[in-house]
Amino acid sequence: MNNAFAIVYAKQGSQQLRNLIELRSTAALPIGGRYRMIDVLLSNISNSGIHSVGLITQRNYKSLIEHIGSGKEWNLSKKIGGLRLLPPYDLACGTEMYHGLPDAILSKRDFVENQRWRYCLLMGTDQVYSQDFNAMMDHHVATGADVTVMYSRDKSLMNDDTDEVSYFEMDGDIVRNLLTSPTGKDNCYANLRVCIMDKELLMRMVEDVCAEGRYGFDQDLLKMAIRDYKVVGLEHKGYVGRVTSVKSYFDLNQDMLDKSVRYDLFNPAFPVYTKTMDAPPTRFGRGCDVEHSLFGNGCDIQGHVRNSIVFRGVKIAQTAHVENCIIMQNSRIEPGAKLSNMIIDKNVVVKAGVRCIAVPYDPKVIRKGAVVEGSMA
Repeated sequence: MNNAFAIVYAKQGSQQLRNLIELRSTAALPIGGRYRMIDVLLSNISNSGIHSVGLITQRNYKSLIEHIGSGKEWNLSKKIGGLRLLPPYDLACGTEMYHGLPDAILSKRDFVENQRWRYCLLMGTDQVYSQDFNAMMDHHVATGADVTVMYSRDKSLMNDDTDEVSYFEMDGDIVRNLLTSPTGKDNCYANLRVCIMDKELLMRMVEDVCAEGRYGFDQDLLKMAIRDYKVVGLEHKGYVGRVTSVKSYFDLNQDMLDKSVRYDLFNPAFPVYTKTMDAPPTRFGRGCDVEHSLFGNGCDIQGHVRNSIVFRGVKIAQTAHVENCIIMQNSRIEPGAKLSNMIIDKNVVVKAGVRCIAVPYDPKVIRKGAVVEGSMA
């Protein structure tokens, strides 16, 4: 990948994420007790030897930019290349929101044209996986492809009913079509929204689709590439977590309680980097009851916690019960509170004795900074 640069498109995300993206983009969503989704993707890029990255933001990007900073945690703070934050402005057309990734790339064409590297790696931020992109580049060169995409055969990814996903119809490793529904298609696989192509080809296709008033990357640009060029696929064989709804975000975090998933995503040989937050170790008080859960640093756990992801600085008081929950940074669960199948955003206070109960197939979200004084079910 020493002849490639990357563009990461951090759009706000699916509206089915509701309160979770009210004040942040999908890329900034916390996962696994101490990380954010962007951490995994930037770590893949850095570990693959790519040294120039453009991060295109769309809206609600304040927390994302504060988290990333200069990019030094991912070894992307450099004099040549490095991480460039590309906020949503267009010198020619004002400050309107992008209609899609082709529109965003066209408005940032100066970034693309100024890159000294030949190939462009494009990716979205609604899926997390561990991937060495050198294998993808090797496949791209070996097959003589114009465009190389990555896909997964994971059947769980085929059950997403949001409008944020698409699927490749394959013939061997050649992509024949792009579909929004894989129903009845045995040779259809999930599009992981990452591809490699020559930057000159990218700009030519972007100009063509935008000139026709079409701005979808999947349905417009990739479909045109499949029709007019050689598009090949490379299978990703590891874990993939997709975040397009509250339920899928909940499932992604719950998946991390599985040791095999954690090892696949956070393999020490291919590490995931994040912004360091100084905090003491988590304190487990006398009499607390903890089972099958993950904890960030700086927590104070006195109550009962099962099958949950607990982020940094969370306080769970004595006689509080937490089961099948995601509790984000600096939240406080007071005595006697009972939580089940809940997503508690940052800085939330759940008052003593409050019951917040949801069902596993429909987890509920308590928005950032809320004080919960009455029970909900």
